[in-house]
Amino acid sequence: MNKLCLLLNSFFNRIKKSIKSASIYKKLEITYFSFKVDVKRLTEFLHPFSIVMNDLKFIIFGMIAGYILFTAPDQAQDNFVNMFGETRISKIDKLYVITFWIAICFWSFQAWAGARTIMYLRNYEQFYSMVGAAKWEKFTRRILFMQKYFPRILTLLPPLIVMMAINNAICFNWLAASYLITGVVIFIFLTYRKQLTGNTQKESDARFSIGIRKLTGTYKIFIGLTLIILIGYFFAIIFSISFSQSLQTMLITAISIIFWTYAFMWLEYFTWKMRTSLLVGLLIVFYFFSMINNNHEVRTLGEFPYQTASSLPDIQDHYTHFLKQGPAKDTIYLVATQGGGIRASYWTTLVLMEMINQNPNLYQKLYAISGSSGGTVGAAVYIAHLKKFGIDSVAQINNNIRNFYENDFLAPLTGAYLVPDLLQKFLPIKWTRVDRARYLEKSWEVADSSGLFATSFANLFRESTQGFNLPLLMVNSTWIETGQRTVISPVKIANCAPLMRESFSLMDNWGGDIRLSTAVGMGARFPLLTPGAVVKKDKCNVLGTFGDGGYVENTGIATAIDLKDMIKLRHHASADSLQPLIIHLIYIENGDTSGKINPEPLDELYETKTVINGFYNSWSGQDKTTASKVTSYVREYLDLNKDNDEPVSLAFTRISLPRQTDTILPLGWVLSTPAKEYMLSKVRPVVKKAFGNTIHQ
Repeated sequence: MNKLCLLLNSFFNRIKKSIKSASIYKKLEITYFSFKVDVKRLTEFLHPFSIVMNDLKFIIFGMIAGYILFTAPDQAQDNFVNMFGETRISKIDKLYVITFWIAICFWSFQAWAGARTIMYLRNYEQFYSMVGAAKWEKFTRRILFMQKYFPRILTLLPPLIVMMAINNAICFNWLAASYLITGVVIFIFLTYRKQLTGNTQKESDARFSIGIRKLTGTYKIFIGLTLIILIGYFFAIIFSISFSQSLQTMLITAISIIFWTYAFMWLEYFTWKMRTSLLVGLLIVFYFFSMINNNHEVRTLGEFPYQTASSLPDIQDHYTHFLKQGPAKDTIYLVATQGGGIRASYWTTLVLMEMINQNPNLYQKLYAISGSSGGTVGAAVYIAHLKKFGIDSVAQINNNIRNFYENDFLAPLTGAYLVPDLLQKFLPIKWTRVDRARYLEKSWEVADSSGLFATSFANLFRESTQGFNLPLLMVNSTWIETGQRTVISPVKIANCAPLMRESFSLMDNWGGDIRLSTAVGMGARFPLLTPGAVVKKDKCNVLGTFGDGGYVENTGIATAIDLKDMIKLRHHASADSLQPLIIHLIYIENGDTSGKINPEPLDELYETKTVINGFYNSWSGQDKTTASKVTSYVREYLDLNKDNDEPVSLAFTRISLPRQTDTILPLGWVLSTPAKEYMLSKVRPVVKKAFGNTIHQ
């Protein structure tokens, strides 16, 4: 073995000597030396580069946030379809398109002026000892180079982000090209502005650590103008719902990014001046103040102590009254409607109205609508307009409904979320006025032509001015502290065993009187976008926090099944127990994606997207499972009872929105015209086909 090792050593030594004597070794040595030199040069460049990137980090983060918010969500894509999908000049909203263009140009100039200001005020001389006297001149030249060109590069990004957003949502049309041209023109203007304006004054070489007072007039004007605009924007967002809706969601997003970029720019400056990390201090403040500044208390109509619960009718009495109204109830309809933001809301309203068109007597036999999230909002729109205008005014109701969904409900919510409500997190007080959930509720009230969204939820169902009972609206929410399904109803359900098996009745245990908008809003608290609703027992004690109904069950079917069991028990105990009764459950589904055979795989940020996409997409998967189980349950029930004398029969109709389309149907709170037109074109044939496929005896 030792001999073998000696032979191998001898062999490798000979090879080594041969390589050393060859010219290739010299070439390798030269290449290695050059590599060391290149690495050294790269390191010398990266040092000032990393310093400048750190100084500009908040501007860069704002650009990244803008890119994500403008291109990734389907709601953003639908917004851009609505803004830029129509390319004919005669059809586009010229005033808004110009306003949006001005805002993006302002974002570009703010990025340039902000970056220049930060780099002028930065004390780069503090790095002298680190860099050393020999390399200081080269270091400052590189800083000045970046100071000159980096802000100009940043000006290109806002127009390019909009260009990519338009291309992503629609295609590369002339409007997208106009933003590309805008970015290039701004870049050229800032590069040659002195030649263009005839200003031949040369800037001083000492262009950093100059102090605010020594900034040139251009930067002072821009800083002051930006401050005035953002302060005006801040107060307009707080006090005006219509202002937010006129700006629309994407413009509000852009201005909010400018707002926080500006704020963090000065945070960075004072961090340098005070030589302490103000950002860490703010995070500490944010954490401790969060213990005392939760401003998301629900709006109530009465004062403490609440008396509403004691005056609510019992569901058993309500059902008895329902049976006495209208024609004989040989069939009783129950509707469950799936959650899904504005898509669910609009589809639910369309389906309920189309059901009246195709079956004019159905509304008199519809006992209750159980909804979750956006589906509940759509049901509330239907019920409010039906009570206000009556069944004989279907044409007027349809027109009012169209007008309702013309509104941008996401804009007030986004405006409040990204500025005042977020800023409130750093204050030691509960500023309930800027609770973003209230802005969403108020936007519904402003858009509602019936006026009933702003009135008492309980009183809406006490009596009807139209001679028939309105269908009960059962809002499904989630008690966050326990994870329990919560039912918010205008009647007491504590004495109804089926409804209390697995759910918590808020109105039986609380008693506060709330608006219709607040009631449906408590079931439509989409994660992160809208906060949990804090319900207080009295001025000092909290009952709990209530979130989106989809956390537990997003279809509304569970509560509808409980109502079915109550009706079945009541029928068996009644004097007409031998009379046949059909309980017809209708499920309104807006998430039919069965045609999506080859979904796009995850790409960048795959680990983060695994959690987020998995969480949201699993809702749709769970809803499909629930609907399939109900289908199987109804079939089994009918099979078991077809040969006996069971008087109560079941029927099940599943009305699904077809999603095999390139039209974007978002989950947010605003719909584009193409999305609404697509859903409107589908509702009549879908409803007709669904009732033709009803599962029944």
